[in-house]
Amino acid sequence: RLLAFNQGDSAEDGIFIRALASLEARLLPSTVRSGGFFWSPDGRELATILAGRLAAVDVGTGVSRTIATGPEAPTRGGTWGRDGVILVSIDGAIHRVSAAGGTLTPVLAPEKDRYSWHGWPSFLPDGRRFLFTSEMREGGENVPVVQVADLATPASARVVLKRAMLVGLADGHVVYGTPEGRLEAIPVDPASLERVGEPRVLVQQVSNDTRTGSVAASVVEGGALAYRLGRDPQSEFVWMDRSGRR
Repeated sequence: RLLAFNQGDSAEDGIFIRALASLEARLLPSTVRSGGFFWSPDGRELATILAGRLAAVDVGTGVSRTIATGPEAPTRGGTWGRDGVILVSIDGAIHRVSAAGGTLTPVLAPEKDRYSWHGWPSFLPDGRRFLFTSEMREGGENVPVVQVADLATPASARVVLKRAMLVGLADGHVVYGTPEGRLEAIPVDPASLERVGEPRVLVQQVSNDTRTGSVAASVVEGGALAYRLGRDPQSEFVWMDRSGRR
């Protein structure tokens, strides 16, 4: 098993690869300044996004191949299905493309009166449905939610969890981060994805960014969980007088 991660606080330094049984990491060529990455189902390639270019890098040889090109816009993760379909979030909308290469096709764009963006898609085992995070406008505030959709009918997406940012599905549990920095898991019915139990806190103070919906954690079937501690700083502009009072 391999672990892919950014060495620093950004992707400027590239993506590093290490075996779970080792502490030695190596830089994966062609990944400097990549805006995001996700694994192929067989673990032989890592999909990366850089300046509108979606590419696949062979983790053994470091050779990179272009899958598709798109606009230079903010990206929010992706997922690579076992049947060769890739979903990726670009500029707040989810697109699809063949892993063999092709043209990015829109799948699900946010309804601007309800959602700010959709991102962080993750295929379910059936290869048709996928989970993803959205920023929902509700009651005058923006709330992160986890939704589920089907490739055949993406417009019928529905909310599964509120105040949650998706990490993934493993062993019948949806794993997610909360805006407060907790990493939680909740048991769900595999068919309906309805909750069948209470959430359980796995880790406290996991790094996340509520502005983008990202959570510095990853989970795979079998329960292996990787995460980074430490909340990412959130900044805001405030008015202050000369005495330092707000």
